[in-house]
Amino acid sequence: MRVLVTCDRYPHSIAEGLVLRIYHYVRQLNGRHAFDLVCLDNQSPTNPEIESLFRRVERYPLYVRPERIGLERIRDAFDVRSLYPRSEEATHAIDRLVASENYDLLWDAACAMVLNLENARRRLPLLADQVDDSILALQRKFASTGTSYQKLWLGKQIALEKIFVRRYIATAEAVLFVSNVDAESFRRVCPSAETVVIPNGVDETYFSPATPPNGSPELAFEGSMAFGPNIDAVRFFVSDIFPLVRKEVPETRFTIVGRDPCPRVRALASDSVVVTGSVPDVRPYVHRAQVFVCPMRLGAGIKNKILQAWAMGKAVVATPEALGGLEYEDQRNVFVARDPQSFAEAVIALLRDPQRAAALGAEARATIERLYTWKAKALEFENLMERVVQKRRSIASTY
Repeated sequence: MRVLVTCDRYPHSIAEGLVLRIYHYVRQLNGRHAFDLVCLDNQSPTNPEIESLFRRVERYPLYVRPERIGLERIRDAFDVRSLYPRSEEATHAIDRLVASENYDLLWDAACAMVLNLENARRRLPLLADQVDDSILALQRKFASTGTSYQKLWLGKQIALEKIFVRRYIATAEAVLFVSNVDAESFRRVCPSAETVVIPNGVDETYFSPATPPNGSPELAFEGSMAFGPNIDAVRFFVSDIFPLVRKEVPETRFTIVGRDPCPRVRALASDSVVVTGSVPDVRPYVHRAQVFVCPMRLGAGIKNKILQAWAMGKAVVATPEALGGLEYEDQRNVFVARDPQSFAEAVIALLRDPQRAAALGAEARATIERLYTWKAKALEFENLMERVVQKRRSIASTY
């Protein structure tokens, strides 16, 4: 099968969740299938490892939204086609490739390039890889904000997003999500869409268990510190949960690992809170922690950080919002906590009982080996690609 992949960003760093998916799916399936890539961003440094996976890579300038004033600005604010990038150069390139190459499938990673595929979709089936449900993420943000202006703006965005997904995403041959929670949210808006769920995997060899940590009790959180839901999570933990932990286990330290910490995250640093910024390898910091915490309240989709911590055999305490898309059982492979008090109590219990923490981590690792290797997930993705192609062929054969 020959697949044209489209993406609104260049896959420069596999530390980013979307790029991680593209990298592992293409790497696992390369050889049996051929992949080409058209993406935006012709400025980032070339990544030879990723480019070697594709037969060709074509990069075009990032979309720059034109400046509008007056009535044009108001009109654009309510235009659903302004939600995602439209690049004439990328559109022409996609149309040229579809006309000249014998592709079987379009794979739009994250569905941000769908407006550039209007001509190509008439000739090829579309796998709309939505990943997370954008409407669910907006609704969670709406529920958490307290200002009337923010609620008004978010309400408008939710309404526009619903129109957009009904018009441009739901009509794809299949819409892919990483979580049942996200898929169910999408189905409520687009009940007739063909929705599929394939959770992410993890590199279980790279993220592997190490010798259990000794010394002072440590907690860790990992993720991009420029990402709103991660910022909210660490600020929530430091302000509402960590003081309860320190009251019972005063020597506990908390390490926030992740690139590009914004000023609000850097301000959390103290004698007991470490903000690392970008690091070449997150594994030593996670290995050092007795407990990995994931107090997410916002966002959507699956949390790669939990998959990685599980693969490393770590005891994890997480909110229900952090566990979307994962097969979990409370107090078997994770401790689930719904409020600051219960979250702190779970962390304290694991810090005081290393054997219980080790058992929780061992079951987490077993969960990864059973359900979440990239090899297994790539096979599911391959089956989906084949079903999407066959669906279009079956429809075409009836005319």
